[in-house]
Amino acid sequence: QPTSTVFILFNKVCVMAEGEVVFFGTTEETKEFFSTQGHPLPLHFNPSDHFIRVLAMRDGHTLRCKKQVDGLVTSYKDTDTYRELIRVISESTVGKPIEVNRKEMMAGLRVQILQNVRRTGFGSLRNPTLSVNRLLFSVYIGLLSAVAFYNRPNSVESVWRDKSGLVFLLTIIFSFRYVSAQASLVPLEFEFVAREYKKGLYGLLPYAIARTIVEIPFMFVMPFVTLLSCYFFTGLTVTAGKFFAAFICCVLLTWGSFGLGWFIGASVPNAQIGLLVTGPTCMLFLIFGGFLQNAEGVGSFLTFIKEISWINRAYSFLMVNEFTGLELECPNVTLPCLNGTDLLINAGLDPDSLWFPNVIVMVLFGVFWIIMSVLLMKCKLRFI
Repeated sequence: QPTSTVFILFNKVCVMAEGEVVFFGTTEETKEFFSTQGHPLPLHFNPSDHFIRVLAMRDGHTLRCKKQVDGLVTSYKDTDTYRELIRVISESTVGKPIEVNRKEMMAGLRVQILQNVRRTGFGSLRNPTLSVNRLLFSVYIGLLSAVAFYNRPNSVESVWRDKSGLVFLLTIIFSFRYVSAQASLVPLEFEFVAREYKKGLYGLLPYAIARTIVEIPFMFVMPFVTLLSCYFFTGLTVTAGKFFAAFICCVLLTWGSFGLGWFIGASVPNAQIGLLVTGPTCMLFLIFGGFLQNAEGVGSFLTFIKEISWINRAYSFLMVNEFTGLELECPNVTLPCLNGTDLLINAGLDPDSLWFPNVIVMVLFGVFWIIMSVLLMKCKLRFI
């Protein structure tokens, strides 16, 4: 900002905040305006510093500061200075309105995506607390699972309860955790996205692509950290193929959770309501997905939920991946000894349905909700 010596040389100044013009006029008019609004210039104080201090967004007081800026903008539009400015602009255009094509003002799609990715990435670097907390939580869940299910034997009596319990725990945590994170984050972003979208800085499609790109590393890192912390200590089958398949499944599980969480966040007005809606929504897919009751006993109009439930598909994938071909210990030789494949069949799971259709459903589930989220945000922006 200019020094006091430079400031007095200006004929006119334009003071802006949050993308809005707070005042435009001579230096004396500007100081007088701020004074009438309850912000007089202190004695021997740099006017530029004073204006910035009044209009700055302070940490922890963002809403109050934004309300103060909005009040100054509104007051400026009620001044004779503003009305005179509008009159001069109208006369200079000879009565013809200035039409601005927002799309023509935008940069290309690639540039918009890169700028959104860069801004979001830099934001994470400047404030890494959220990212670090997400990684620490993944480590915590992995270690907790390792302690709770440490070195479980492959005996017929306990293997189904132990391993299915571990798979169910991981499935629920990955889904609920990621849905709730997105459902609370999206409403916080929407205010800024709406303002920048209205100003023609970027479109919703570049924003959606950039937001997805930024989240993809977390979709890989968080499942990998959790599985690495627990997989080799809980009696799961330790082979490269099964570990890789479990990892891919957990990545797709977080992908579906990302899409659904985004849609919930785009549907609610604030983060608190987003968190409240997350539980009932996930429970809908959990209850009618065949986990807690026989899906055949549910009304026909709800049975489709089992087919599209990304939680159910991830659980089925992990169970088939772990139990197919698993040799079990049979201490009671008088009874026929079952293997992992037999247990899957008895539980109603198809040992041959590892990748298809589970992977297809999880991928399409995430894509569908991301598209619906963008369309919903576009509809909301039309009414702002």
